[in-house]
Amino acid sequence: MNGVDGVEEIMGRVRYSRWDGTQDPFRIGVDDAMDALADALLRSGDLEWAWQQLLRRGFTSEDGYRSVRGLDDIMREVERKKKELLNKYSPDSFKLDQEQLQRLMEQAQAYMERLQEFMQQLMQRFPQHSEQMGERLEELYQKYQQLRERLRDRLQKRGKNERSRTQRSQSEMYEQLSRMLEQMNRLLSDPRFLENFLRNLDASAADLNNLMQNLDQLTDEQLDQLMNFFDQIEQLEQLLNKFAFRGPEMMGLQQGQQILRQMQQIEDLLKFARWGYGDLEDMDLDAIREVLGREAAEEMEELQRLRQMLEEAGLLRQTENGMQLTPAGQRKIGAKALRDIFKEMKKSLFGNHQAIVRGASGDRTDDTKLYEFGDPFYLDIGQTLKNAIIRQHKGVPVDIDPADFEVYRTELLTRSSTVIMVDLSHSMELYDYNRFTAAKKVALALENLIRTQFPRDKLYVVGFGDYARQVKLDDLPYLSVGPEHTNTQEGLELSRKLLSRDSGSNKQIIMITDGRPTAARINGRLFIHTWGLHPAILEETYMAAERCRRSQITINTFMLADDYYLIHFVKEMTRICRGRAFYTTPGRLGEYILVDYINRKRKRIA
Repeated sequence: MNGVDGVEEIMGRVRYSRWDGTQDPFRIGVDDAMDALADALLRSGDLEWAWQQLLRRGFTSEDGYRSVRGLDDIMREVERKKKELLNKYSPDSFKLDQEQLQRLMEQAQAYMERLQEFMQQLMQRFPQHSEQMGERLEELYQKYQQLRERLRDRLQKRGKNERSRTQRSQSEMYEQLSRMLEQMNRLLSDPRFLENFLRNLDASAADLNNLMQNLDQLTDEQLDQLMNFFDQIEQLEQLLNKFAFRGPEMMGLQQGQQILRQMQQIEDLLKFARWGYGDLEDMDLDAIREVLGREAAEEMEELQRLRQMLEEAGLLRQTENGMQLTPAGQRKIGAKALRDIFKEMKKSLFGNHQAIVRGASGDRTDDTKLYEFGDPFYLDIGQTLKNAIIRQHKGVPVDIDPADFEVYRTELLTRSSTVIMVDLSHSMELYDYNRFTAAKKVALALENLIRTQFPRDKLYVVGFGDYARQVKLDDLPYLSVGPEHTNTQEGLELSRKLLSRDSGSNKQIIMITDGRPTAARINGRLFIHTWGLHPAILEETYMAAERCRRSQITINTFMLADDYYLIHFVKEMTRICRGRAFYTTPGRLGEYILVDYINRKRKRIA
């Protein structure tokens, strides 16, 4: 990648195209989602956890114009809907008070008595079928007994203390039951109905099947309808008892079915949210739409498509070991880290630092010098002619000699090898969660800067806690701290070994830490001391710094805390290795390190 491309990658490239009606400027895009995932990953070091946080919390684009609510926000709205329904509707919606139940039992008994009278008249009219009709009457009586028992059970369950709460409500359920029984009673009490029924049967009195079919329509189906109605009520009541309704408003039957179905959907959604984040694609969008409306369903659908969107963009992939970043995704995170740092630098007194060096021989300056062999031939014509005139002490014509050449100075880009030493001790996260995140972001940003602008440079990352270990650049986003101490000695030794591979280049160690050394390897064993500055640990650490100095390695220390012991230690180590020390905050760490790195790349040609 050339310098111009690198600068544009950092500063941001804007492309304009004709609007064709399909673009939605307020819809979350690939870059928005990847930026949010990068932030979460750098905080946690765990891609799966970062992804869950992204889905739970949602995010807003960097420019603030686009956002998507997370599952937590949507589920809070579901919880509010649940609370609203529970506070609105009464738990007594499908309950009957004692008077209502007693009245229904009386109506049912009256119906059975009239039905018996009616059947007796039929048996007298058709004595040849009296046996079959008697059996039918017995079956009907058993159904009546079941109905009566169900009413009696309900009556017994209603205590006197519930009567005052329910007796004022004329529930739709009671009205419908009473109306059904009243119609059945009225039908059998009407003399004209009996006459018409018998008259219609005369023509086919000998047809037993026809007779029994008419009886079924008159009696059995009506009782079945009544029993089914009771079944429906009991099912609704069972569902009602699952939820702690506490409001004043009574539900009707159809309304109750709809509300209870919605309550069940709410419970299923909340249960899914508690246990099913990993399978967000299985979220019931129809349930979201019914409970919260179309807009919430569209937001959930947008969350569902995030993974597919990033996978199609080649930034994420699903493997047997779970979700992974692709190489393109890792580069995206590094570019984002670099962009974030330069964005903060624009706000500071550093000025605009985004015009990064480009070109293998460096940029031309406004200063000039006499040409020497090997210099880039950026000739200053005016100064060259002036040199020739002064040398010859005569007018025109002017004879120009190579000794008269005056050229513009340039900035030479030197090849560098750098180790970023990142403190992995527990305090990097314990006292300020942003310390370790800032350190990782700086390492990623510097890797991106070197890869795009200074490809001949080398970068290594070393993590040091109880022990020091090299961190592969691909593993950098996943780096995390642990319950470890600060073994600065081993970190310096490993860094020196890595830099020894690159002979002839400028070598430096950038150490990011928030604490004094509390561990060192002495006589092959790890020695730990957590209080104050232990002389043995200091001696081993200073000796490691001295070996770095003899290897012509510069050590620049960036302190993320102002601890007295840390400052004392860093001052002494800086004196030994002739490096520099900076105290900064996590938010300014990137500015210091990147500006320092770029400035070190610019050395004037004498």
